[in-house]
This record gives sequence, structure tokens and C-alpha cells, in this order.
Amino acid sequence: MWSAANIPIQDKRRAISNILILYDTGEKVKKNTGRKSSPAQTARGKHFVGSLDDLFNIAHQDALSMIKIDEDREFLLAQREKGRRGTMQGKDIPFIKQPKAFKEDSG
Repeated sequence: MWSAANIPIQDKRRAISNILILYDTGEKVKKNTGRKSSPAQTARGKHFVGSLDDLFNIAHQDALSMIKIDEDREFLLAQREKGRRGTMQGKDIPFIKQPKAFKEDSG
């Protein structure tokens, strides 16, 4: 999906590590659901549940500086917003039809 949007992604190992951290956090929140919870535990649980609607970002750390096309940069920024107002539907046909030499120069 990110390659279709011309957004560089992070290394596979780092993405997997982030997935495992998210899973571990969810397991900790789930473990505490049966106990009498403190305000801090309740806040952690609400934060975790609220974060599930946010983007699981696998974009490269320097993606914004690496992206040459403004539209692609704006798409990534929109995806990172709360509620993710940006959407992606289908392939970018005008970009695909551009000559290969132009694609290499522009991004």
C-alpha cells in the first residue's frame, strides 16, 4: 500500500518490533481488566483503545524529507492525523503512465 503511494517504508525488522510492542501493550491492558484499576491503569487502557484507530505507521523515519512529490507528502501527513482524513483508492494512473525517466527524477 505504501509503495503504491510512493512512501518509503522502514525496515521490516523495525515494523515487526513495533507490532510486538503494540501487542505487548494490549496484553498488559487486557491483563489488568479484571482487577480493581487505578486511575493510571484506566488512563493507559483508554489511551491504548483510542490509539487503535490511529495509523500504524510503517513509513521511514525520514519519509517526509525523502518524498519528492508534494501530493504524496500531503497524503502521508493526512494519514498521520487523528482520524486519518486521507484515503487511497486505486492506483495513481497518471503517475504510472509517466515516462520512467521522469519518475526517477521526481521521486
